[in-house]
Amino acid sequence: MTQTPLKTHSLFDDLIVGYKASEGAPADAIPAPVNGTAPDLKTEAVQPTASVDDSTTETPPSDAPSSYEDDALAMAQFVEFRDDKMHVTDRDLVTSKIQRFKLSPSTASSLLDNCAASWAFGKMIPFDDSPFSPAGAGGLAHEALESFYELPRKQRDGVALAEEISKVVAKTFPGDAAKTALLTQKLNHLAGGVFDLEDPKTIDVDRVEEKIEETIAGVPVTGTVDRTDLVENDDLLVMDYKTGKWKGDQYIGGYERAMRTYTLLKEAQTGIRPVGAYLLYTAAQHEVEVDVSDEMLEETKDDLVDAWDIHNTAIEESAFPTKAGPLCGWCPLANICATAQDAGFGPSPKAIDAGIEFIPAEEEDDEVVDDQDEDLDAGHSETTPEKPTGETDTSTPQKDTMKTRPLIEELQPWELLTDTDELNPNSWAANSMFRLYSRIDEAIRSAHPDFDRDRQRNLTALTLTDVAEVITAGVNSWTGIDSTPQNGAFTRLSHVADTHIHNVQCDFDDEGEVTAWLDELATELGFATGTVLDLFDQLMPPAVSDE
Repeated sequence: MTQTPLKTHSLFDDLIVGYKASEGAPADAIPAPVNGTAPDLKTEAVQPTASVDDSTTETPPSDAPSSYEDDALAMAQFVEFRDDKMHVTDRDLVTSKIQRFKLSPSTASSLLDNCAASWAFGKMIPFDDSPFSPAGAGGLAHEALESFYELPRKQRDGVALAEEISKVVAKTFPGDAAKTALLTQKLNHLAGGVFDLEDPKTIDVDRVEEKIEETIAGVPVTGTVDRTDLVENDDLLVMDYKTGKWKGDQYIGGYERAMRTYTLLKEAQTGIRPVGAYLLYTAAQHEVEVDVSDEMLEETKDDLVDAWDIHNTAIEESAFPTKAGPLCGWCPLANICATAQDAGFGPSPKAIDAGIEFIPAEEEDDEVVDDQDEDLDAGHSETTPEKPTGETDTSTPQKDTMKTRPLIEELQPWELLTDTDELNPNSWAANSMFRLYSRIDEAIRSAHPDFDRDRQRNLTALTLTDVAEVITAGVNSWTGIDSTPQNGAFTRLSHVADTHIHNVQCDFDDEGEVTAWLDELATELGFATGTVLDLFDQLMPPAVSDE
């Protein structure tokens, strides 16, 4: 290929077709569900700003104190930081709010891998997650998957999962059409990838969302197993859904320990040890097989004993060890914890946007400091606040306080542009375009592993432009309007293109072969559109006559 490499922002500017309004995308950019059910299971990754409020209330104005802030400030008077520990001065708080009588996998990970002080303070001021927050939405996706896998095998298809999601959304936002549409899209994205990991109709499910309480190595342990499957010879598999992003093997240590804990719980409960355990990253369409060998299970037993010792010692002393890490930016104690301050961590702007209230340092106003990011996974009543969970930022801590907000703000997903006419990172357009880039880059790396990275990037940029132009032409043919990447039709056809890129090989350095590959893509887009529209016509009920 001999085209000029893509310049910064040129693709977005070319496709935007004069759309430079900062008010947001057109109304048709927010597709509504059909009869309360989303028409497909590969929809936009909707990520509105999370809130700590209950789902039935509105987020308070940013300048108004919330009940969570009042609680945090009230509880702050009972904590002191010294000797790398948070000391709780009110013994009743320790025994009534912090003390556990059974050890959960998430608590074990918090005590072993992260900051025990942050964990303890979180128990002092619990709050409900918004349905749009990573933890809240993840829990709702788990609920939909639970009821879906309770269905008979032959009924477990895409329509059935969409119906279960619709039921969950209807209970969450009864009568609110706008929130219903947004939450439906988000849950479809989080749960729908299960079809890329397995054929649900072939799964022999033994249990779903099973809470187990047993004693392991002398430690009282409790855990909720997402799903247990029956395989040959009545053997068991332990399955766990993760709705966060896949970031690599180095970030799943706590999750693997949890899976081994579930394996030990099932063995203690039934007398039969499961033969395997799997993490199913449903949104990322990635599966991880967890090592449940004798050696690793024995190591997990030792970890549970160590975590329980840490818990009991901390409870007895009313003192909880502090540990610095990226999650410091999401801890309400960030301004007053000496360990976090010494490591250069402070409140994250993203955490402030998510509704977390930070205790101000003495004689200091609230400030926005070190920018970090997080996308906590969820699914059980107790979310593991550990480094491997979801989207924690691993950037280098900054000693200097950031006095101003970032240049690019993440707005609501239906807003295409920021006030500076930049692409809103949280928009549906950004989701579609970055997903296309990632899929194309993955295909090119696979097709040309011998190319140096600069050459691979150049091919990725060129191919991304070509693919986007084919999608735009398909959108124009379907809708009869000039397309922007924010249009729902653009995202829908991007899904079809994603499948083509993933499954059809190409020599991306051969212009003739690329041209044929793009022609085949155009054919696929046209066929998919026609097929879906024909099916839609068949599924629509006949019009009722006025006569």
